[in-house]
Formats: sequence, C-alpha cells, structure tokens
Amino acid sequence: MVGHDTLNSTALRRVGSYSIGALGVMLIAQGLGGSAEADSLFVRDRNVSVLERERPEFAAQGIRAGQFIVRPRLDVGVGYTSNAFAISNIQRDQGFDQFEDESDVYVLVRPSVGAETTWSRHALSGGAYGELYRNARFDTETIANAGVFLNGQLDLTRQAALFGGLSYDLLHETRTVNNSAILFEEPVVYDAVKAHAGVSHEVGRARYKARFDLAEYDYDDVDLITDEIAEFTPSADQDFRDRTAYSVLGQVGFAVTRDASIFFRGIYNTQDYDLDADEFGRNRDSDGWTIAAGAEFDLTRLLRGSVAVGYFEQDYDDPAFADLDGVSVDAGLEWFPRERTTVSLTAAREASESALIAAGGYVSTDVILRVDQEIRHNLIGYALAGYGQEDFEETGSDQTIDRWGAGLGATYYMNPNVSTSLTYTYESQDLEFDLFGGGFDTDYDIHGLLWTVTLKQ
Repeated sequence: MVGHDTLNSTALRRVGSYSIGALGVMLIAQGLGGSAEADSLFVRDRNVSVLERERPEFAAQGIRAGQFIVRPRLDVGVGYTSNAFAISNIQRDQGFDQFEDESDVYVLVRPSVGAETTWSRHALSGGAYGELYRNARFDTETIANAGVFLNGQLDLTRQAALFGGLSYDLLHETRTVNNSAILFEEPVVYDAVKAHAGVSHEVGRARYKARFDLAEYDYDDVDLITDEIAEFTPSADQDFRDRTAYSVLGQVGFAVTRDASIFFRGIYNTQDYDLDADEFGRNRDSDGWTIAAGAEFDLTRLLRGSVAVGYFEQDYDDPAFADLDGVSVDAGLEWFPRERTTVSLTAAREASESALIAAGGYVSTDVILRVDQEIRHNLIGYALAGYGQEDFEETGSDQTIDRWGAGLGATYYMNPNVSTSLTYTYESQDLEFDLFGGGFDTDYDIHGLLWTVTLKQ
C-alpha cells in the first residue's frame, strides 16, 4: 500500500503489504529463494504463527488452470487521514493557502491476481496488481500504482536449486518521504525495474547461497507548489535520483542442530547514477559492503528467528558526501507465548540512499514490535508499534529524523471468498530543526482509518 502507507520508516517501506510475522517466516523458511526440503536441517517449521495457521474453511481454493492455480483478488475500501500533506503549523499568509484543510477521505480499489504451479519439483509463480487511491478533497493526492512480477525456481537436486525473478512497479511516493515532497504539486512518480538470480546448495550440515540483484529507478520530474518556495529547494527536477543499483550476496551456513544454525554473510553493492553530476556538480555514485554473522533457530515451542549483526560501509565517489559506516543489524524474531498469540520483533540498521539533493545517503534504524492474536478462528487482531530514525549527521544535510508509529487492526473472515478488515494507524515525525523554515513545519502527527472488504477466489 504505497499511496497512503503509515509508519514510513525504511523497514516498513520494505515490508510493504506483508505482515511482519508472515514476512519473517518467509525469510527464515525460504532463505534467499532456495529449495526447502522436508529433510533439510535449515527448515524452521516447528512453530506455526497466527498468520501461518491453516484455516481450510476460510481459505479460497483458487481457480485451477492446467498445472497452475490462479488466485484473483479484489480489495475495496474507504479511508481517512488527518494530515494529507504531512505538515503542521501552516502559515496561510505566506502562500500556503493550498493546505486550508489538511484532512481528507479516500476510496481504495486494489485488484490483483497471482498464479503458481502445482508441480512436485521446480516452481513458477507470477502476478499483477493495480491500486487506485481516489481522494475526496485534494485531487493532487489521487494516485494509481501498478506492478507485475515473475519468480521461478529450478530444482537441480533435492539439495540444490537455481532461482530468479523479475518485477516492474509504477509507484508514487508518499508525502511523508523526507525529500521535500511537501513542496511539490503532486506526489513523486517513479518506475522500479528489478531482477534477481541466485543459487542455493545444501551439503550435509552446510548450506551455501549466492544471489545477484539489479534494480533500476527512474523518477519523474514534478512542479513546485508556488514560486515563493524556490528558496527552500534548488529544483523540483528529480533526474538526480535516477540510478541503477547492483548487489551481490554470498552466504554460508552450518547446522549446529536440527533446530539451529549459524551463518556468515557478505554483501557488496554499487549505486550507479545516470547523471555524472547533480545540480551542485557532485557525483552521487557510491560503493558499499556489509559483513555479518548470525544465527537461525526454532527453539522449543516458544521462539523462532534469524539474527545477523555485522558492519557496513558506504563510500561515495565525490568527497563532498561523507562516507557512511557503522554496526549493521538484520533481525526477525517470533515468540509464541500461546497457541493463539504470536509476538514478532524486527530490527534493521543499514545505509540508505537519500532523496535529498543535499545528502548522498543516511543511516537508517528501524524497530517494529507486533502482536497477532487469534480472537476467534475467523477473527484475527493485531497491534504494532514502531520507531524509525534517519541519521543524516555529517552527510551534507546535518539533521536527524525520528519517527514513531502505532497501529491496531482486525480481520474478520466471513467465508472462503469474503473478508473485511478495519485498521487504525498513527505516525509522528520529529526533526531536530525545521528543514524548510517559514510557512509550515515538517514535524507532524497523522491519524488514519481504513476499512476494506476483500473478495477472492
């Protein structure tokens, strides 16, 4: 959900439409896309989370088409946001009368379709989606996103597999993205083309993984909301953000027991920008690496997780941008205090690319705690709280951005084909100083409500 997402930290943007618990399980069980055989020492399926638990009487069967299962889905909803532009303290006498009323309501329509094979060996899956957010008051905030994807896996043996995938997304950034977005007439539109390929091989108690990722980002230019604010930003031209990103990952793991393993991981990345120089004449290209050690485990009937801690460094070609380095964290834990309760904790710390022309990058830190509760067999509730920080210290834009967020929600399954959800979200942002000064304040609080009905086959 890109158009009106909340808790806009790096980790939550990465999670997207996945729940925290489900995403953690997917990463732990599947690793980087390799096969997960029943006799593998690296499968972590002793425990079952609330969101994983099978509910056959409420599970859509899909449509069989030859050797594929096709799963069409339609989400429709009505939502409310208390702060459509993610700002506060508006001074209308300085040319900001566009924000006379910050709140808005919107309707959501999200059709999607997915398909996967029913083969006993190998796998192929794909899908497409579209989503429309239609705002009642502010037409500029009405957006349409779309995307397609294709993933495949070739099982060479029971212990070795090749995997890969392609995707294309047409997306809009939210107003909460700290890239001067409030200064633009409309949200920034961009294309993301991604591809990945890799191999996974398990030999005895050892497992080896390698993966290559490529991503290309193309941002559309936007217009400033008024000429008076040109002093706050050099340009609304977004070409300086267009880039191709490459990364290579290598990992080796060793099974200590059937329920626990250790691993060592190395990642190298390159950020290759289309422009040789931005408007200030600086080259934004960089190279970086991360080394980490960690463990995966599924202990007793209470705890499952993956934790990796290491060190990262991102070096920029232009000396105008300060290099980034520090402790890296990539962790996901699940606690099962009761059969109907799952508590999930995710944490991440890494270098990220900046959307501000004044900075090459920043260090992002994110922590999210979530509780999923099976109230009844067909009624699932959740609560979450999160904290995110974007640290631009000494990067050319001397500031630290802190975000806090929380959410409550529930999903009620009426039958295999119909369900409904109600969610409440809250997000708050705090900057050390006012980034733009005069006219408005980029500190904000946002309350949101969303009611959706889901139809699926």
